[in-house]
Formats: sequence, C-alpha cells, structure tokens
Amino acid sequence: MRRGEVLRLRWLDVDLERSYITAWSRKQSREKTETKRQIDLHAELQQHLLEWRNRTARGQLVISDNGGRDPLSPDLANRFFWQPMRHTSWCLKSSKNWFKIGFHTYRHSFASNLAARGVDQRIIDEFMGHQTQQMRQRYRHLFPKAKRWAIECFSFVISGEREDE
Repeated sequence: MRRGEVLRLRWLDVDLERSYITAWSRKQSREKTETKRQIDLHAELQQHLLEWRNRTARGQLVISDNGGRDPLSPDLANRFFWQPMRHTSWCLKSSKNWFKIGFHTYRHSFASNLAARGVDQRIIDEFMGHQTQQMRQRYRHLFPKAKRWAIECFSFVISGEREDE
C-alpha cells in the first residue's frame, strides 16, 4: 500500500474473514478521482491486524492517534513512517546518516522481490496499484537474465528434433 492509503485505512476496509484490505487512493495525478483496489492479506499480517484491533481502542481508523479517534498528525506520521528500521539489526550502520530507509523503500523492495521471484507483472501491478507503463518499468531493470531467457526459450524445434535433420 502507499503511505497515504495506510494512513487513511479504516477498519471497514479490512476484511479479516475474507483476508483482504480495500485500499482507497487519490493519486497526485488524479486528485479529484478516488480509486480502490483489493489487496490480499498475508496470513501473518492478518494475525497482526487482528491482535492490533483487539489491543487498540475502537476508532474508525486502523492507524490513529488520541485513542483511535483522530488521524495521525503529519509530524507523528513522519516519525512512524520515516526510518522505522533505526536501531534494529536490519539497519545499515553509518555515522553520517547516509542510509535513510523510509516507508517507500519497503514498498519498492516488496515489488522488486516479487519481480525477482518471477511473479507475473500483472499481479505486481494489482498489488501495487500501478497503472502506467512507466511505473511497471521501474522493476524490470532487475531482470536482464529473464529477458535473455524469454527469447532463448522460444525455439523452432518441433518435438525435440530439428527441421534440417
């Protein structure tokens, strides 16, 4: 999901029984049009959301402030979404603060790892909400061998025999 989608996520948009989330998006290119897409929930995330819902106050928003009633302030949202890996074993060490890992890094990494495992681009597009060719191409640079394999797997050989034999 995009950061804005996560911040606007309501409990009404989370269907734990059918294992999906409905993400509502108002992208910068279409500020007046809101789009929605359904995202399948991984079993582990589904369990975390169930536990989170049971621990937190029953507000409308999944991620909220003030006992579940108010959206996060921009400052608090930035603290939650910017550099959440700081001081964990996953954080890259640097005294110069070069490695700024934010929310979008996770999103890009998710799509890149799916693509690296050979997941069909249409499925990745559906998960990510990508609708333009430009966005789809951002992850293709990771697979030069896949392009070579695609052309080499095509053959004029019929039934394992060559035509000139």
